[in-house]
Formats: sequence, structure tokens, C-alpha cells
Amino acid sequence: MKVGIIGGGQLARMLIESSIDTEFVVLEPNLQNSCNDLNVQIINSNYDDIKAINKLFELCDVVTYEFENISESVLKDFKNKLHPNLKFLEVSKKRFDEKNFAKSYGLEPVKFFKINYFKDFQSLIEKNLISFPVILKTNSGGYDGKGQSVLKSLEECVNLDYANNNFIIEEVCQFDFETSLIVTRSKSNQIYFFPTPINKHKNGILWESKVLNKKNIINKKILNKVKNLLTKENIVGTVAFEFFVKNKKFYFNEMAPRVHNTGHYTIDGCNVSQFRNHILAITNRKIIKPKLIYKSVMINLLGEDIKKDFNYSTINKYDYKKNQVVEKRKMGHINIFSKNKNEVLKNLNLASKILEDKNE
Repeated sequence: MKVGIIGGGQLARMLIESSIDTEFVVLEPNLQNSCNDLNVQIINSNYDDIKAINKLFELCDVVTYEFENISESVLKDFKNKLHPNLKFLEVSKKRFDEKNFAKSYGLEPVKFFKINYFKDFQSLIEKNLISFPVILKTNSGGYDGKGQSVLKSLEECVNLDYANNNFIIEEVCQFDFETSLIVTRSKSNQIYFFPTPINKHKNGILWESKVLNKKNIINKKILNKVKNLLTKENIVGTVAFEFFVKNKKFYFNEMAPRVHNTGHYTIDGCNVSQFRNHILAITNRKIIKPKLIYKSVMINLLGEDIKKDFNYSTINKYDYKKNQVVEKRKMGHINIFSKNKNEVLKNLNLASKILEDKNE
């Protein structure tokens, strides 16, 4: 079976590396991409090139994608071959729609409102529905901290670019921790959850995902709601749901219709990776029930950090083969793993020191 991937970045690379028993075709406009050194066919064309999209779907039995910002208009004629499905892709693109979609399945977000004009702020304040500070986010686009900021007063809302953007605002949640639910559903409705990481961000970018416990930290009510969503929406493949946790209550943050950065630890930490299960699911094969084999921590390598060495047997480094090192851009990651929790924490401390050392 031949699988098409829209996008030739690091997620595509890891999907391909997970499944040497599968043939792949990648659609990617950048000639210098993360899949260049892999033995796959690459169609070098824009993502909205109808001829290239036609060729990809003609060559492949099934097509998936590694990012959300793909035009619905170029995919609508091929929706039967696309996984995860087009509806889930579309609803994930806009934060307001995404939160209402999650809410309709009982996944409660923090308080949020749509903002189109300055008067919307004034109205919310008059009705005592918000108080500052609030989190401002563009309704679409934005990732790794881009497209969002903290507003501390009404005065800061006056000069926002309302002409070219619409926004949502969220109340500030002083959460205890963040977590993510990585889950795979097969075409035969097998649904398996991966062990849940605790995630830390720096400057809006994921820094660390840590899994030191086999027990799923997300309660069964949330798991059942996600199962119901996946089944009713007929979502096939590996996807992710992010949550803030405060006083043991789970608040939906966002979802990703694809494999996810917080699931990279599964490459070394589990008996099956999120990438392998995704390929198994979309090619209509039996998916594997994930088990935590090693206690694990994943750390993203940003910018020049990709050049640093981690010479330890229980630290694996993954280079995304980007053509240019860019500050604050994800260039790779490391997985720290061991059966022994103390060894993981010891090596996490060593890795952190290497990353902090500017002369390394």
C-alpha cells in the first residue's frame, strides 16, 4: 500500500521512518526538506497546486498530512482517501470553531469569546464577562507561541489589527500543569491511548514532555468523551488533545488532527510509536495497544541546540535535517529514557546543563 503525505517536514520524516514496510510519496514545495535523504518519491510543488494534489492522490491508496493549513478546496474531491478526515482538519484550523466543537462533546475549555472589533471588548466588560489580563489569540494560524499575547488593559485593545484579523480571547488559567492525550483510532474502531505526558513550555514553545508513570493521568470521563468524539466523527489515525489541569479538573486547550510534538517520546519510550500506529490505522491494519516500556522525557532542540552532542546510551538525538538553522525553530529533539526513574532525572539534569552551556 502506498501512502501520500502532504508536507515534507519533521513529522513526515518520522512517519516514514516508523514504517519501512510502507511506500511513501511526499508533496513538498521546498527542495531542501526533511525527507530528502529518505528513499521516497517527492513531488516538489505547492500544497494548493491542483495538478500536484491530483497526482498525489492518483499515486497513493491513502493520504495524510503533517500540518493544518491546507486549503479545503484542493482536498474536497478526495476526502474519501484523506485521513484524518476533512471535517476534523477544517474544524482544527480555527480556534473558535475548535473550542465549540470540543465543547459539543463535553470537553470544557476555559472561558473564551470571539473578538472582531474593539466594541466587542467594551461589550464584554460592560456585561462583566471578562476581566484583565486575558490571553489574545488570532482565530486562525499561529503556532509555537506565534499569534498570541497577553492583554493587561482595555487600552491595549484599541490598536489591534482588526481589519486583517479576527481574534479570540481566553481567561488566564493558573493551571497546575499541562498534558496532552495522544490517541489512535483504526478504521475498525480500535481506540488506544498513549501514556499521557506532562508538558512544559518556554516562550510559548514546547520545551519538555515527561512521562514517568504508566498510569494515565487523564480521568476516564475525559477518555470516554474523546472516544465518543472519535467514533461519531469517524476520525482515523493518530491525533492529539491538549488540556490544562487545575485542581484535578481538565480544561480543553486545543487539538491537532495529526501526530503531535508531545508524542515524540513514544519513539523510544513505548512498544509502538504514535507514528507507527498512525500509519497502521490509515492503511487499515490492526493498531497496537501502547505500553510504556521506558520512563521518558522528550526535549525539543531549538536553533543552535541541534549542534550539541549528548553522548549517553539512554539519550537518543533526532535531527530533522532542516536546511537552515533558525533561532527558536524546532531543529530536532532528544529522548531520554530508562527503566529507572532516577536515571532519567539524572540524565535530564545532564542534558539541561549541556543545553544551558553556550560554549558547548
